[in-house]
Amino acid sequence: MKEKLDILSSSDLILMPSNHEPFGLVALEALSAGQNGKTILCSSFVDGMGEFLTEDSAIKCGTSSNEITEGIYKFLNMKEIDKKNMRNNGCKLAQKYTWDDCVKQIENTYDSI
Repeated sequence: MKEKLDILSSSDLILMPSNHEPFGLVALEALSAGQNGKTILCSSFVDGMGEFLTEDSAIKCGTSSNEITEGIYKFLNMKEIDKKNMRNNGCKLAQKYTWDDCVKQIENTYDSI
């Protein structure tokens, strides 16, 4: 797990323009990667990710090439203080979700089907 977090944390930007993301666990991992002071998530806020992502914790992008390009440019034009605030907000958001909580949410979803 530490190696995975180290790889994620080595990125300036994690781009996740998903069309469908039922639970958003990958997005939570990407937000957690910001704890080392570098990584920002740029994501479509679809399905499960739309239930917890906010524009103060991640850059919102869609799935088209134009929307993805806009998201990347937003990141490139951000001031360092804004990046720091976004990383902090993302980390705080990710810390609200434990594996136990995520498993319970997944179980509840399956039980409702």
